[in-house]
Amino acid sequence: MLSGVKATKADCIKGKTDAVWTDPSDTGKNAGCLKYWHSGLKEVNDRVIVYLEGDIRNTNLSYQKLSTEVLNELVNQRSQAYKAPYIFLGRPGTHGSSGNHAVRRTLDEVGLVNAAIDQLKQRYDIREFVIAGLSGGGFLTASLLNFRSDIYCAVPASAPSSPKIRYTRLGLSKDTTGRIDSYEPTHDKMSVRPHEKLRVIILGDENDSNVFWEAQIILSNYLAKNAIDHTVIKGEAVGSDRHVLTRSANLAASWCFNGRSLEQINELFLTRKPKG
Repeated sequence: MLSGVKATKADCIKGKTDAVWTDPSDTGKNAGCLKYWHSGLKEVNDRVIVYLEGDIRNTNLSYQKLSTEVLNELVNQRSQAYKAPYIFLGRPGTHGSSGNHAVRRTLDEVGLVNAAIDQLKQRYDIREFVIAGLSGGGFLTASLLNFRSDIYCAVPASAPSSPKIRYTRLGLSKDTTGRIDSYEPTHDKMSVRPHEKLRVIILGDENDSNVFWEAQIILSNYLAKNAIDHTVIKGEAVGSDRHVLTRSANLAASWCFNGRSLEQINELFLTRKPKG
């Protein structure tokens, strides 16, 4: 996971329907094999939820216990509960995907995930996406807004939308990965015209001691400058660092998928008060 796992195009595409090669044109750029799990997909799909997990630590016992069967059951449960086609996409170097997890929060990681979503779009004839991500997956969710015009709704949760603010607050001069080339999505510009109905739900806990509130809320200023409809929801995260909002992120994604307005989603959080 931290030293990197290599894969060839032949290995990735040979008889597999649960992985995508991110360099189909053999350009040599953003080449990798990303694993995914899915449920509820049809031959043609108007809208699909894609979920991106947070950073993984090699000492994380819950991660070590994961299996294909466990993840298949997870996506089946979420697809049925949310009444939506659902994809769990493995980030580079995690969940069976090739690559190095140490490239997280860089433009390289963004490029690999963006290319993987392109392949999923083509494979399943998907028109538009609801993308949700936790922590490092939330960073990717925020970053993808600069590169995709098919995102109907985005839910960056506990997201370091500014890695620099996060590592500076931690007293560091570079990212916790040791890299100095972390990508700052709010310092970039949208290279494509966003989806005409794009809505963004910035979800976080003000008391998060892993990704500080300032590193999350900076995305709101960026979206406002670009006239993107969005809302900020203060959730109740779980864990000693008040960081994990997996359940809330998926609920928000499902409500947005099913056509709820931002006002309605805010009201649902106020009345249901989901934890985690």
